[in-house]
Amino acid sequence: MKVKLNKIVGVLDAMKDQQTSYLNKQTGAIITLEAEQIEAAKNGTGAPEGASEKAQEAVKRAAEVLKDTETYARLPLKSDIHEYKLMTNFSQTISNNTAAGMVKLSISGTGAFRRFKDVITRYGLADDWDQYKYQAIAKIAGRWCEKNGVEYE
Repeated sequence: MKVKLNKIVGVLDAMKDQQTSYLNKQTGAIITLEAEQIEAAKNGTGAPEGASEKAQEAVKRAAEVLKDTETYARLPLKSDIHEYKLMTNFSQTISNNTAAGMVKLSISGTGAFRRFKDVITRYGLADDWDQYKYQAIAKIAGRWCEKNGVEYE
């Protein structure tokens, strides 16, 4: 089965720090789990007492995913994407010297992500950034697929 690379890219781009996603190599489905669901499944404790049926199901699903490593492969984590490095590399592709300087300045210190977004919006670079980021994540996803024996298109 061939997996759509753009589906993996979308999941990787939207993933939060406390989430881990797994690809079902047989169906192409992607399951995203929260850190507490994974921990409860690893510890065998199940969902906390009084948890909703949905939370209980999520912990059961997490246990199934963690147990079946032949079927489920863990996708790269958000920390594997290195978005800050992507922003730095993107700043080096900007031909307008003023905009490039402002982007480089925006990515230092606390609040870098917010300032970066503001600056690229101000200079009309948001679409360029989105395209750059998509392609960079697609490379990461493609390498992951190859490493994990997953065919993609």
